[in-house]
Amino acid sequence: PNYLSLLHGVASFDSIMIPFVIVISVLLILIFIANNIDRNYRNSKNYLVKNLPVLVYGLLCLMGILFHISKHTNGELSIWDGFIVTFMGTTNEIFTLISFAFYIVVFLGAVYFVQLRLQRYLSEMSYYTMIRYRSMNKWFLSWFPGILKTIMILLLTLLAGTISIALLKGYSIIVPENLFEILYHFIVNGFLQLLFYVIFVIIVSFATKDVFKSFITLLTLTVFMFPGFRLNDLVPVGLNSMGYVLEGHSVFLISIKLAVYIAIEVVVLQYLFNKKDYIV
Repeated sequence: PNYLSLLHGVASFDSIMIPFVIVISVLLILIFIANNIDRNYRNSKNYLVKNLPVLVYGLLCLMGILFHISKHTNGELSIWDGFIVTFMGTTNEIFTLISFAFYIVVFLGAVYFVQLRLQRYLSEMSYYTMIRYRSMNKWFLSWFPGILKTIMILLLTLLAGTISIALLKGYSIIVPENLFEILYHFIVNGFLQLLFYVIFVIIVSFATKDVFKSFITLLTLTVFMFPGFRLNDLVPVGLNSMGYVLEGHSVFLISIKLAVYIAIEVVVLQYLFNKKDYIV
């Protein structure tokens, strides 16, 4: 629906205030752009081009959330039911191409930006970089905590954004008995899953000296998200899918499994760093 049309807005949100807020917000944004685009046209253009992938990623995430939430608007679901449906992902028993595709966009899309940042870091690495940091470990720790912070911000933003949209669409505010498991699985296991993906990309990048190959390899692993290919979840891909909560799997067991794989990755990464290390 066209939310800029007050008629469609009122029909969608069952409120006359929300459509007005949307229209006013859009007008304010347009006024801001109009006031600044002539002054800093070149800067604005450069900023837009530089951040276009991030804007597209955010738009795709928003469209996916709106699609899932709007699809079940009249189903008398709670906001947490809508949240689970939105980030359903895949399991051995639950699989749809839409859920699979949205998982790829949200979580592997986030890893793609890490891959771009890693590519920049590696291209800037030089003899003088090693003199400055004295070791690969110190160089790695100079930027990696920032990625961890970004992952947490992303998860919290997705959580808050989805719940807010569900509320605006009229989902009921009912607290389920397994609310802790829902939040734990999305935040903690989501963080661990993304951490596994990120370290995996870093390892393959250092081993092959090709950042692009690392992301392609990660995409290839998503075949294990298809039913019949999960091998009892032996391959740690898609384990943060909310479908596991729906099926009653132990979210803490998933955490342990991801933590073990991450520990193995850290050992491999440390081995690669020691091979390339340079100490003044």
